[in-house]
Amino acid sequence: MKLRVLNQSVRFRLQRSEAEQLASNGVLSSTTRLAGRELTYGVEGGPHPAPELTWDGSKLVVAIPAAELAAWAQGDEVGWYGHIADVTVTIEKDFQRTHVRTELDGDLYPNPRGAQSPSS
Repeated sequence: MKLRVLNQSVRFRLQRSEAEQLASNGVLSSTTRLAGRELTYGVEGGPHPAPELTWDGSKLVVAIPAAELAAWAQGDEVGWYGHIADVTVTIEKDFQRTHVRTELDGDLYPNPRGAQSPSS
């Protein structure tokens, strides 16, 4: 799962297997070490009446109603988009690259633009 933070926005990009895990388990998280400390970030579904964003100084979690999460993970929608307090939150399916392929592309969603030549 990729995390992007820019100004007042956070974006999570999930590989296919991660979206499937999120849909079946209701939770997905990842941890990375930065400067000797851990940063954990994740997405969860549950009985939340409305989306929530929590940050405790080392863990960032977006929680959305389970029905919304399941509809996104199992449907054709590219992303789930919302505003929580003053933060724009995006959860998206990660697409295969159209130019340079990597070993990770096998677990990414097919790119709707399809393969393009490098000159495109």
